[in-house]
Amino acid sequence: MQFERVQSTLVWIILTLLYIIPVQSIHAKSFRSTLDGSWSSPSTWGELETPRNGDTVVIQHQVSIDRDTVIGHSPQAGDATAAIHIMGGHLTIEAYKKLTCRGDARIHPGRLSLRSGSVLEMDASQATSPHSAVYRIDIIPTHGQNNALLSAQGTESAPCQIRKHPSGAHTRITDGDTPNGGRILADHCIFKGLGGHPDYQAWIYNPTGTGDLFRVTNSVFDECSQIRMSKTKYPWVIPKGGQVVFENCIWKNSLRKPDDGSEWEIFHTGAAPGAAAVLKKCRFDERVYLYQPNDYVIEDCVFEKGIYARFGEDTSGIWKSFKHNLVRWVKTPESEWEFSYGNTVEDCVLIKDTDNYNPHFASIRGASGPVYLRGNIIWYTGKAAQAEGDVWFVGPPSHGTRTSNTVHIERNIYLPNGNGPKGPNNISGTGFTILEESSVSKQVVFKRNTIYAGAEQGGCNVGETQRAFAGDVAYFKSNLFIGTLRADGTLCGDKLDNLGNAQPDVVLAANADYNAGFRIKKGTNGPGKGYNHLQFSGINAIGVNDIDDIDPNFEDDQRTPLTWDASLGGPGTFAGLANRLSIQGGNLQELIDYIKRGFRPRNTKLKNAGDPQDGSPDIGAVDLDTNPLSTPKDLKLLDL
Repeated sequence: MQFERVQSTLVWIILTLLYIIPVQSIHAKSFRSTLDGSWSSPSTWGELETPRNGDTVVIQHQVSIDRDTVIGHSPQAGDATAAIHIMGGHLTIEAYKKLTCRGDARIHPGRLSLRSGSVLEMDASQATSPHSAVYRIDIIPTHGQNNALLSAQGTESAPCQIRKHPSGAHTRITDGDTPNGGRILADHCIFKGLGGHPDYQAWIYNPTGTGDLFRVTNSVFDECSQIRMSKTKYPWVIPKGGQVVFENCIWKNSLRKPDDGSEWEIFHTGAAPGAAAVLKKCRFDERVYLYQPNDYVIEDCVFEKGIYARFGEDTSGIWKSFKHNLVRWVKTPESEWEFSYGNTVEDCVLIKDTDNYNPHFASIRGASGPVYLRGNIIWYTGKAAQAEGDVWFVGPPSHGTRTSNTVHIERNIYLPNGNGPKGPNNISGTGFTILEESSVSKQVVFKRNTIYAGAEQGGCNVGETQRAFAGDVAYFKSNLFIGTLRADGTLCGDKLDNLGNAQPDVVLAANADYNAGFRIKKGTNGPGKGYNHLQFSGINAIGVNDIDDIDPNFEDDQRTPLTWDASLGGPGTFAGLANRLSIQGGNLQELIDYIKRGFRPRNTKLKNAGDPQDGSPDIGAVDLDTNPLSTPKDLKLLDL
């Protein structure tokens, strides 16, 4: 009787264990490929069966997944055994097939390829703690070589997918702290659920200078976190000869690190001079950090929540191109974007979408070389009654001469702010502000801009809190300033103000002329209106040939980026604008041309009324004829 009780107890224990231990754990087996072939063929594995849920595999040949497959032993994160270990082999997920991986996928070395419509799903749902089991996709070449690659080649109608399971923790793509690690070539791929707690990093890549290409095109990053260069070697940049391309990609529903501070962004640039780095036609729904953007081509992008950069010899750089981008800042810090001398910002739309009364757009400082800020549309959407923002802070370069560090600000349109063109305050920001003391190593050329200047200190400012030096403003001509008429009948608006710390001859009177003004108040200097507190060692008649009290009679001064979207049938919102420029294939140049047509003057007194030494151009950013896009002509300048 006692034996029967013991036997019964043992049976109960065995049955209980069978119930609580997953079947795949009991039958778990490690498979290793022995021949090229399909996953579903036992001969590929030299077995009488094929790998299944609960097993692990080592791929050393060319193996294709020809049916939906589940593999892996559902460990917790950090398990030493990968569910899939590609070791010198090539695993291909064929078109419209799904590979569910319950564990890490390790390419070390080898290749993992996805065909059109295929899916790689990293599934932690069966782990003991599903929401903490982070499964990685490790792309690790042999040290010093380039023999590990993830290739995802979908089509527009059948994109491939790399995603996490909805009921499990996020996944992440790593470089294994190895040069050339993390290498991906992807086209028409949807990445979903990459990155999360605790580090919020989706993909770390580590290109070398051997010319091997890292490229993602026509793809979507959905519910993903930060993408950046590896930090295994400082500086964290693509080395000379490296190639990294992101083109026609969309970031949406991005996961931002909580309490991230000011230098955690959804995407980090980083390139050494001589690298080939490209960001084109990309849309980012969170802020991007322009870290050491040397030789970057950044064009036709939409930055929905702005860009961030701080000047420093180890953080800034000189890009190859920054053109046709829409940048919208939604935070209230005074300045988020600092870039160095030697850079160009052209044909961009820059928006401060905040209620901060004193928005600061960008600061220029450090390094050396000419700066070109031309053809941009600048807009502050706020309606602060005392708005007094600044668009371009002109600070000190690191070295060089005045002529080598000339800041060319040409043919930009500074739109009226959210109060509208006739509001009691209509300034989006000053044309420029020389704020930081920097001896005599820079100069500003301010030429053919259209600027709403309706504020107590509108127009352009020098000597705000620190000294501005003689010769800092080398050329100030052919600009169109529009002030405002206050309810009490007084005019509000200026052209150029000394705020107390500018030396005599910060601009020569002869170099500030042939400007036009409307609703501009009489300044302390003259005879031109809108010049204040400027001092001269010689001739002091400034603005002698200015045309004041002249209504430019714009074609449509109500135009903004949002009315462009509405004019094309959109909702007239920032979301609608971003969708039009990214998903619906809109062109930023079309938006710029729309704005320029609205701010084309019809008053013929402005025709050929600009500086005769510059060919007597029309005054303002837009010609009176049918071509708003004529190319600015540089002036030959001499050191003073």
